[in-house]
Amino acid sequence: MAEDAWYYDAVQYVNENGLMAGTSANTFAPDRTTTRGMIVTILYRLEGSPDIENEIWGYPFKDVDANAYYATAVYWARMNGIVAGYSDELFGPDDIITREQMATILYRYAQYKGCDTTAKADLSKTRPYFQALRVEIKRIFRTANGVESRYFYPPDVTKPREGTYGCLVITADKGLAGAYNQNVIKEAQRLLGRRPDTTVFVVGGYGRHFFKQHNIPVAKSFLYTAQNPTMERAREICALLLDEYDRGELQEIFVVYTDMENSLTSQALSTRLLPFHRTYFSIPTKEKAVSEPFEFVPSVGAVLDGMMHSYVAGFIYSALIDSFCSEQNARMTAMDAANRNAEKLLGELSLQYNRVRQAAITQEITEVSAGAKAQRRKHRKEGGTA
Repeated sequence: MAEDAWYYDAVQYVNENGLMAGTSANTFAPDRTTTRGMIVTILYRLEGSPDIENEIWGYPFKDVDANAYYATAVYWARMNGIVAGYSDELFGPDDIITREQMATILYRYAQYKGCDTTAKADLSKTRPYFQALRVEIKRIFRTANGVESRYFYPPDVTKPREGTYGCLVITADKGLAGAYNQNVIKEAQRLLGRRPDTTVFVVGGYGRHFFKQHNIPVAKSFLYTAQNPTMERAREICALLLDEYDRGELQEIFVVYTDMENSLTSQALSTRLLPFHRTYFSIPTKEKAVSEPFEFVPSVGAVLDGMMHSYVAGFIYSALIDSFCSEQNARMTAMDAANRNAEKLLGELSLQYNRVRQAAITQEITEVSAGAKAQRRKHRKEGGTA
């Protein structure tokens, strides 16, 4: 292996730390493929090769030789929920591992190590900031309840504004996620049905292709955001929407996304992003009597507007994260259902095949038997004649 190879340092590391031993004492075979047994063994060694002799191994895989180098690693991984095998009896240790299998095994290993594997982990890190921001906005309204801001309806006004609306539609980049994308599109169509002149902004390839096929103009399509929601991208979307809102080109802005209430429940929603109702930041009655002296520079309206820029970006970020989590959950559910249906179909086809095969064998035996009987009768008849 050449020392200037891009993987040289990595190979040296895994070899020196006992994670991989190579194909012989002097070769590593970097261009060879990796098997399912190999990757499980690497993780087992990374964990320090724990002793599991006194543990309950469960039902052994029939295709895992107890003397193979990967045997203990496979059962360790199974005991800890890192692998499940193709079935209770088959693991396929010598099968080439696919990218999806590799991703799933690493994901489960991360869960085993106690890592936060949810996409909402990043959101939870930023949530305290936006919660504190909302508290400060409430304090502003408590101090200056009559403050005017273009990001809020005036006091005691709830009637929708007249003019062009904007709608941010958050879909996935890919399909195969059950009804996830269709539900978002249906919700967007309801909004467009009420306001046909709505300016559409799209996140995700699915929504982009849908609106293109239906000749619905898209003002801006945000690429590579659905699969990688970040605060930076949320701010980019926020900046564009607020720019058009501040210039008066959009009177109200809506967000159509999928809210993930829990791991089992998701719902496509259409939520007004701007302007806010002041009641959203209402102050409990017992707090209204509290007076806090503030000095706002340059003005209370300017301070409030500046805070709303960050708050809107946080709202968009939360919508992106919720949509991403809902998409992954929907795809996992859809793929699990497809897998179960495929296994059921394979079982039915196997049963049908066996029946047809047995019928063919029975037919062949019957024909052979009938032919043999005919031959015996013929010989007896010929013998009697002779």
